[in-house]
Amino acid sequence: EYDFPQPQRGDIIQGEILRIDNDVVFIDIGSKRDAMVPFQEVSQLDDGFLENLSAGDTVPVYVTRTPVGSEQLLVSLERGLQELDWERATKLHEDQTTIELKIVNYNKGGLVVEFGRIQGFVPNSHIPAIQNVYNHDKRTSYKSKKVDETLKLKIIEIEPKRERFVLSAKAAQKEQRQERMDNLSVGETLTGTIVNMKH
Repeated sequence: EYDFPQPQRGDIIQGEILRIDNDVVFIDIGSKRDAMVPFQEVSQLDDGFLENLSAGDTVPVYVTRTPVGSEQLLVSLERGLQELDWERATKLHEDQTTIELKIVNYNKGGLVVEFGRIQGFVPNSHIPAIQNVYNHDKRTSYKSKKVDETLKLKIIEIEPKRERFVLSAKAAQKEQRQERMDNLSVGETLTGTIVNMKH
């Protein structure tokens, strides 16, 4: 007899897809019984993503229910992929890496960006172009025009358990400016754009 490990709710496990039947995905996660991604979740997954899945693929899954008696061992493929994105974002934050993300939405407080299967938030105070703009309509107009564009950002706060993911364009811009300053040499001629005038 083999002593199979009992997965616990909340575990992230790499599993192998065994088969896809009637919009239900069966996965081998090394447990006594096969894990199942239920129809309710599979039906909401992106069609393009589903078409690329096939038996033998290794995927990360999040255990949502451990079986009692004859119950199914349920896992979430979406949550598993999200957890990998949280791990990736945490590593980028630790390394202080500048990243470029797509703006997918905006609200009163700032911009919403996409990082894999999770979303991050860029507060108004961390968007250089509007940090000193106090007119609501001007701010809204600027943000609405930025949707679908990309923005260079640095992660300034991340708490996966609270799904808190905050980024700053200001910090990324400051770093870029410092890099340019470090690369300047005496006697160099530069071209610049006037952005403000004061008496």
